[in-house]
Amino acid sequence: MMLNNFKRHNLDEEIYEQLRNGIFGGEFRAGERLIELKLAEKLGVSRTPLREALRRLEAEGLVRTLPQGGLAVSQLDATEIEELFGVREVLEAYAAQLAATKVGPHDMALIEGRHKVMISYNRVEAENFDANLLLTAHNQLHQAIVAAGGNQTLYRLVLDIQQRLARYDAAVLNNFSLQERFVCYDGIAPGEPDFEYNVAGHHLLLDLLRQHDAEAIEKLMHEHIRGQKDLALALLKHEKRNEV
Repeated sequence: MMLNNFKRHNLDEEIYEQLRNGIFGGEFRAGERLIELKLAEKLGVSRTPLREALRRLEAEGLVRTLPQGGLAVSQLDATEIEELFGVREVLEAYAAQLAATKVGPHDMALIEGRHKVMISYNRVEAENFDANLLLTAHNQLHQAIVAAGGNQTLYRLVLDIQQRLARYDAAVLNNFSLQERFVCYDGIAPGEPDFEYNVAGHHLLLDLLRQHDAEAIEKLMHEHIRGQKDLALALLKHEKRNEV
């Protein structure tokens, strides 16, 4: 993660992006202390631009000042999950509605292709199973649906929300068995995992896109995102219970 080769006028932004992506991607875990000297050595930069990047992250709420001094990655928080998924639900429901009115053959082919990729990662027994790949494929499918609506501002907003939620995914991926991760994935009811039902919601989303049914897909996307929120909250609650 050396940044020595970046031009000076880009350095502050590159440090900020590296740290921000590290938090969202789970490289820096919730509650982890951020020691300036170690970070500066890791990034290969001086502490002055590093401090500016850390100030920006603190202003975003991703980093917090500790009572005893120093900085740490902000703890995962149920309130933040509620807020982020609340915004995501509104944005993606509107995006799905737009997509249903505008989706063309090229868009649909891309969406279907990403759906197939997601399904290929959606089975525990698959030899190449990787939960990170599944989550990436899932987000890329949703991105393709948003992009089909043709609203670039909306697309950028959804990407930002997905990035912010990625830190929750990264935080819990390694703390649960595969069975636990998928019992409620995508809104599945508690009990034995049913992987066919797991992807049924996405099949229906694609069917409604093909039918250009804007009203129905908007309603379904609301339900779909709420199911993801419920899972994120359940996993966070379970993780915190295990910490006690």
